[in-house]
Amino acid sequence: MKMFRDIEIFQDGYGRDLYLNFLKDHKVVLYDTDLKDFIEYAFQYIKENYPKAFKRLLSNYGHKKDNKFLMVRRFLKCNFTKNDHIPDIDSNGEFHLECVHCPLKGECSDDGIICNPELNTKLSDREMEVAKLYATGINKFDISEQLFISEHTVSNHVRKIFLKLEINSQAQLVVYMHDKNFI
Repeated sequence: MKMFRDIEIFQDGYGRDLYLNFLKDHKVVLYDTDLKDFIEYAFQYIKENYPKAFKRLLSNYGHKKDNKFLMVRRFLKCNFTKNDHIPDIDSNGEFHLECVHCPLKGECSDDGIICNPELNTKLSDREMEVAKLYATGINKFDISEQLFISEHTVSNHVRKIFLKLEINSQAQLVVYMHDKNFI
């Protein structure tokens, strides 16, 4: 699947239309059904990283024609609005949600579910395996050799582990793993 990077997402002044600014290409496009690759990427990203939001979106839009388009649009509108030229989807393809100013904040039944959603912080079995090895000081190359996966795959797992645990260093991972008695 194609990865999308360095994208700023914003709405027009009326909150009707949604735009994607591909920062590296200096290209702004209207979010519409023609963006099939992007819609599929965002759909899978939401499914994997925001399972509660995904479940609610599926219950709201799963029965409709163009449901992936509608589900992704709703998630984007609820979590990205500012045109601040700071990538909402970074160079690693990770989403960085913004605090959206909504007149229904605090009243909407989707607040905290679709809007400002909870990130899936549960590590997969493979991520836990990589985390344990990485926290004990084994380098990524040796982890890849031991687990029979590529070094690139190990790096992807480490990136996702850091995202899910909201940490940014191996030292923080060591502390986390010791605190939880995983190592």
